[in-house]
Amino acid sequence: MDRFTAAATAGLACIGLAVASLDTGTHRSKLPAADVPGLSLIKDAAAAPEEKTPSERRHTARADAPLDINSASEAELENLPGVGPSRARRIVRGRPWRSKNDLVDMNVLPREVYEGIQGRIVARHLDTSDLAIGGG
Repeated sequence: MDRFTAAATAGLACIGLAVASLDTGTHRSKLPAADVPGLSLIKDAAAAPEEKTPSERRHTARADAPLDINSASEAELENLPGVGPSRARRIVRGRPWRSKNDLVDMNVLPREVYEGIQGRIVARHLDTSDLAIGGG
């Protein structure tokens, strides 16, 4: 389990136990399990989803983030609509791209495919002026 899920599960369990210990004016042994305050929190925490692989977590975390055509893997590029293995390979081999528009200008992608994914990609650059060259 990753740290966030473990912390969230432990936190929910503690809250559930605290709520369950509150006096509701009704004898607990006569309440059905579904009516015990906080018990549903404990049940929900115990039924946490299965742990995701690092790749699945990365895709989930970046679901809304645009894909950088200068650093994405071929497999990540292939997940874009209209970009198969051949086009993904051409994108990787043509790096670095100055602009995402270069994919159309250099005939790597047809305009229709580019228009379908242009909001989902970016072309980021490494700023070499920030790198220290040599000792000093």
